[in-house]
Parts: sequence; C-alpha cells; structure tokens
Amino acid sequence: MRNNISMDLSNTDNKRTNQSFITPNSYINASMISGPVPEDNELFISTQGPLRITVQAFWNLILLKEVKLIIMLTNIEEDGRKKCDKYWPDNFETPFVFENFKVILECEEDILNSAVTQRIFCLHDEENDTKYSITQLHVYCWPDHSVPEKEIGFKMIELLFSFIDEFRVCYQNSPVLVHCR
Repeated sequence: MRNNISMDLSNTDNKRTNQSFITPNSYINASMISGPVPEDNELFISTQGPLRITVQAFWNLILLKEVKLIIMLTNIEEDGRKKCDKYWPDNFETPFVFENFKVILECEEDILNSAVTQRIFCLHDEENDTKYSITQLHVYCWPDHSVPEKEIGFKMIELLFSFIDEFRVCYQNSPVLVHCR
C-alpha cells in the first residue's frame, strides 16, 4: 500500500483504528494498544510517521481520538534517508491549513540537553470552532533500528514516562500517540 512508509510495516484489521470518516484515499497505518486490564482499552495509538500524502489523515486521527500527547521516536531524516515527513508548521506565524482544521505551532523548546524537543500545537477544528492543545515530544536520540545510548536513553525514558503519567492524570480518556518512521 503506497500510504505505508515501509512495505514491512503492515496492520491487522482487528487493530486498525476507525478511519471511516476519511476518504478511501486517506488511509493511515495505525493500531490501538490496550493495557493489561479491560478498562485500559485504547491507552496508546501506534502509527508510522506520516508521509506527505497522509499528514491530513494523521491529524484527523488525532482529532477523532482526542489525542493530547504525541511521542515522535524518529528524526525527519537519518543517514541521508527520509524517515517521516514533517507534519507541523515551520514557524509560529504560518499554520498548516487543511480542509476543516488548521495546526498552529504555539511553543517549541529543547529539553534534556537537546535530545528531545517539546512542541505545543493548537489544533483548530474550524468546523466546530473548537481548539485543542496537543503536545509533541520529538525524540532525537533514538536511532533507527537501534536503541539510544545508555545514559541519555534512561533519562529520556524517565522523561517520557513522566509526561505520560502527567497526561494520564489530566486527560484520562485520551490515548497517547506514538510513532517512529
């Protein structure tokens, strides 16, 4: 399927997220991940990093599932190869505009010695005139097909767990979206 970033990353029908509101050409490879007890359904959404042709489907998924936290475990490019397309605006003045919504970059800050960038977006659903705050943690220190260096890796995992815990308290019904390439 041309909307998958890699042919070896497939999805099973029983785990695929409900994407019926998106046109047939706007498929995105995403799966719901439940917790160990039945009440913990839809704790996470695991997806590939969006391609240029799936960026709108990616943000539609975030809007549909009311995602408040995105964890990006990849770089845009690594070793000269594109890993995922940039799905956020370049600056604070120019939003990404889609058919029924727009994405505005509100804040950008390097944390953990520049191993992680925290971005805060405003997702403005223009159809319902509703605005949502979405936080992205962009992890730079996780190389493709490998693991982070030991010292920074432990600090990064600790940071991610603290964000997830904080968001779970504030947004109990919001799944955390995690993507790699």
